[in-house]
Amino acid sequence: MCLGGDKMSCIGFDTLHIGGQYRHFKGDIYTMIGVANDVDDMSSPLVIYIDASGILWARRLSDFMSELDRERYPDAAQDTRFKYIGERVEEV
Repeated sequence: MCLGGDKMSCIGFDTLHIGGQYRHFKGDIYTMIGVANDVDDMSSPLVIYIDASGILWARRLSDFMSELDRERYPDAAQDTRFKYIGERVEEV
């Protein structure tokens, strides 16, 4: 699925897991809800994700998939801002 019919908006989309869980490099876990068009910039899709308390967040896809600045965060346990850690498991 590409957004806006523009191939540039598909970059990185094939590596996203809608409904999957991602760990932020600072440790919090988020569930990805989907990808949305930014009405002001159709070439920069937004990743929509939710935290454990139910708050929705949005971040540009390029930022979501970005590598960490090792000079700024030399002790981070992962190399990317968000890391896919698996599918969400529903509690029973």
